[in-house]
Amino acid sequence: MISSRATLDWYFKADPAKPMAAPVFLTRFFPAGRAEQPLHAAPNSITTVAVSAGRSPQGPDPKLTKVTATTVRARSSVDDGRTWNAATTVRHTDSIWQATVNDPAFAVALPSEVADSAGDSSVETVYQAYAIGRASHAAAVVTGARCR
Repeated sequence: MISSRATLDWYFKADPAKPMAAPVFLTRFFPAGRAEQPLHAAPNSITTVAVSAGRSPQGPDPKLTKVTATTVRARSSVDDGRTWNAATTVRHTDSIWQATVNDPAFAVALPSEVADSAGDSSVETVYQAYAIGRASHAAAVVTGARCR
C-alpha cells in the first residue's frame, strides 16, 4: 500500500459492566498489481481488489466470538474522496470478497463497509490505496477509531 492516510470507524453495542472483545472487522485491501510494479495499475484499466474482512485476537481475555461478515460493500474514488463510485463486490470465500475498480486517474481511494448479522459494523477508508501509472512511495497509517 502506498497510502499515508486511512480512517477506521467501528460501530457496536457494549455493556460497560462486562469485559468483551470488540466485535469489529479489520478490512485489508489486496489490489492485483502489475508484476513489474506491484500496487500500481495501468491507466484506464480495471483492477480486481481482494477485500479481506477479518477479526483478529485482542488478547487472551475475553474470547472473540466467531462471526463472519454477511455484507461487504466497496467503493472507489479517484479524487481523494470528494466523490465515490460503487465497486462491484462479489464474495470469493468466507472472508474474502473481490471488488472491481476502474482506474482512470493518479491513485485510488478504497472505502469498505462490513457488517455482521448482529448489526456490528466497520467502515474503513484507505486513501491512495494504490497508484495508477507512475510509482509513489509512502507509509500506511491507520488513524481514528471510535466506538458508538
